[in-house]
This record gives sequence, C-alpha cells and structure tokens, in this order.
Amino acid sequence: MFHVKQIPVTQRCKMSSILINMTFVDKGWRSSILSSLCYHCPLDSRTGCCKIKSTLFWGDLGFIALNHPELLSEILNKTTGRLLPHGISYDCITEKCTFLTETGCYLPREAKSLMCRTFTCYGLELDSHPIGGKWTMAMERLSREERQLNSELSAKTLSLKLKKPGDLMGRIADFISVYQSIYSFEPVWLKEFLTEKSFQMVISKPELLSWRLH
Repeated sequence: MFHVKQIPVTQRCKMSSILINMTFVDKGWRSSILSSLCYHCPLDSRTGCCKIKSTLFWGDLGFIALNHPELLSEILNKTTGRLLPHGISYDCITEKCTFLTETGCYLPREAKSLMCRTFTCYGLELDSHPIGGKWTMAMERLSREERQLNSELSAKTLSLKLKKPGDLMGRIADFISVYQSIYSFEPVWLKEFLTEKSFQMVISKPELLSWRLH
C-alpha cells in the first residue's frame, strides 16, 4: 500500500491539495483499486467506510475455501453471521464491520467482499480522470458480471440445504465443486481497460483534506 508523507503541523494549514497514488490490482474476478487516501482516511481514522455490515457472497466464500481455507471455519462460525440466499451477512460490532481489527481488515484483499473490492471513495471522482474513468467502467462491469455468477451459484447452493452458516463446513467439498464449475473462466476482457495500472492525482477538496487540520 502507498503511504502519503506526513506533513508537519506547522505546514498543514498552508496545504490546499495532496498527491494521491492510485493502483489497479489485477486479480481477475478478485481485482480491486488501491488508493493512498485510504491510509489516511478522510472519514474516520479508525473505521472509515467500514461502518457498514459486510456480506460475503457465495463466490467470495468459494474463493476463500480454495485459497484461504485456514480462515473459513472462523468466518463461518462468527456469531454475527446470518445465512441468506446469496451468501452470509455479518452484522456490525460497535458500529464497525465485524472483520475490521485495530490493524485493519483481517481478510486478505482478494478475499474481501464484492462491495469492498469495487468501492472507491466518492470524493476521488475517478470517473472524471482519463485512466480512472476506464478503471471505473472496468469495476462496474466486473461487479455486474460477478453478481450474475453469484446468482447462478446461489441457485445451486440451495441444493446443499444449509440451515446456518456453519453447516457449509460439512458440505465444503460439494460446495467447492459447484463453485469451480461456475467460476471456470476469468474476465479476459479486463485487459482492455488497463492501459495503465497506476497513476497519481491531486486532491484539493476541503472535505478530503480536513483530517490534516486536526
């Protein structure tokens, strides 16, 4: 992750803009956009936009089962989890996402929920930037197509007759088989939107700079 250089207190009041590093992490369906602004979140130094409850779709859980099996049992047995037709929803604890710790989210970036992987701070206005606009279109298409795949996976997961999140552990082999049959290809079209995988942009909005004045 990029870090923004700390500004001495005596200079903060003079600052009218900051330089932000943007990076597109190309991981196929698990792609995401990194912004150095997140490291110094303008919304809240502790939780930022992670104040909403998280939902892991079946596609997210299938990926975790295959690539991070050591996390699966803990994720499925969280007391905040509720089984839904399209995945597992997790209620917030003390007004923050259940996966957020004092050192950040404990889910690996590529294992995060669809919302977390595709969301970028509204204040960045990426769609107005030549490169950022392409990234925005790529993430919108990824989100749309992944939701369709998740819909297909949800329909097939019904046959497992799960009653609660923890039941998935007993049917994990069958679930992984179904997951792999649906996520059997990668979005090769993604390359069309990635003429550049990183760039810098200047942010001058007062609401995104206010955190430096406190």
